[in-house]
Amino acid sequence: SARADQADDPQPAARPDAAPSGSDGIPIESLLTPDGRLHLDGTVQGALDISGWQVTIDPDDGLVFSPEAVSGQWFNLGQRSLPALNGVVRTVVISGTNILVGGDFTNAGGVAGANRVARWDGSQWHALGQPFAFNGPVYTLALSGTEVLAGGAFTNAGGVTGANNVAKLSGGTWGALGPTTSITGPVYTLALSGTEVLAGGFFTDAGGVTGANNVAKLSGGTWGALGPTT
Repeated sequence: SARADQADDPQPAARPDAAPSGSDGIPIESLLTPDGRLHLDGTVQGALDISGWQVTIDPDDGLVFSPEAVSGQWFNLGQRSLPALNGVVRTVVISGTNILVGGDFTNAGGVAGANRVARWDGSQWHALGQPFAFNGPVYTLALSGTEVLAGGAFTNAGGVTGANNVAKLSGGTWGALGPTTSITGPVYTLALSGTEVLAGGFFTDAGGVTGANNVAKLSGGTWGALGPTT
């Protein structure tokens, strides 16, 4: 028989005497010992709510409760006959009901112009901004209001040849993020701090500031060092 009522059993954190108002029963987790055994001392009355818990029977301890495993299923984003993307995905961000992705791919769900960046609208893939927007991989995406910021290893974004390694999608058009020829090496991460944009990567020059080594800040439309220029 269960040993859950023995006096030397570990005490649960809380033991309500009745089901909370509006509940289908007393939450079982409020009556469990740390090892998942049910602790009843005769003071608890009412039904128990065991939703979300799996019950097994131990020969010595009786009923033992453990959280149910989280279940889920992966689905293809696109047609089953077509691979969603034909290359590596390096970054994913959510914008409303859209999923934006960046990486090394040149085709998204059959859309050949969705190279390095693409948008999934819930039913199909699209180019993000102009088709064939980037000439190199996109490693990171970030959202700034209605604009999309991209960092990577590219020298052309939407035909703007000076959009080096960082770019901005505004009004459906890609362009430079800050001054053209802005960052001299790959950008692996972008973050926002108020109205400023922070960039991290493998570079030694940002907007002409040669001491902006591997991390830089865009403030007031100008790139510069984040901290001392050393």
